[in-house]
Formats: sequence, structure tokens, C-alpha cells
Amino acid sequence: YGPTSERGMLGQAIVDAFAADVKQHEATFIVLHLPKRENLANFYNGVVESYQFLLDHFAAAYHYISFEERLDSSYIDGAYYPDGSHYGPELNSIAAQAAADEIQSCIESGACELPRFEDRNVIFTSAPSSDST
Repeated sequence: YGPTSERGMLGQAIVDAFAADVKQHEATFIVLHLPKRENLANFYNGVVESYQFLLDHFAAAYHYISFEERLDSSYIDGAYYPDGSHYGPELNSIAAQAAADEIQSCIESGACELPRFEDRNVIFTSAPSSDST
């Protein structure tokens, strides 16, 4: 798996196609990387994944959120993965909050475009702030 492999090129092409569709509607495309448990462990052990070229591309081309950079190594503990592989409630909550915070920051800074919303105040009044927790 790599940038010149069929799988690597297909993976990038799929995400780029999604991004093109979003950009066609004059909105901001955001990528949130949610690593599997073993990939999170690798990240904290300094192991570079075979798909790192995709993450680098996403970070360079789009608004990219690196979830693993918002966690620490304690989150590789099996307790956070109740079925053995999928995120449990706590990791899902952290991921949702990370995405919400990043999107809110992007909107407030003007870096994200939201053409469907003429009045952006409705976005901020309807969503709970992470500061209130």
C-alpha cells in the first residue's frame, strides 16, 4: 500500500472526488482521521503507517483534523474499545467534540465556507459550546 499502488491511488481518488463535490457547492471539505487502535498505538510509538502519504495529502489539500494528535497514549487501552476494534462511547464523544470545536473555530475564523447559511449566528446559538462542559 503506497502512493503508487492501485489501492493507494484509489483511496486518494475517492476522497478527492468527495472533496471536489463539496467544493463544487462552494463549501469547505473537512477530513477527520479516526485511526484504529493499532494505528493509534503505532502513532505513539513513532511508527509511520503505510497510508501516511494519504494523511499528508489530506493535510496539504483540505481542512484536516488529526484525531490522534488530540489524544494521548492512554487511549490505546482496550477499555476504550468495548467490542475490541470500534471506538467506545468516550472516544466517540471526544471525536465528536474535536470535530465540533474544529468546525466552530474554522467558521469563526472565516476559513470555512458555508454557503447554505446566510445567518451564521443560528449555528452558534443552536450548538452547545465545549466551554460549557
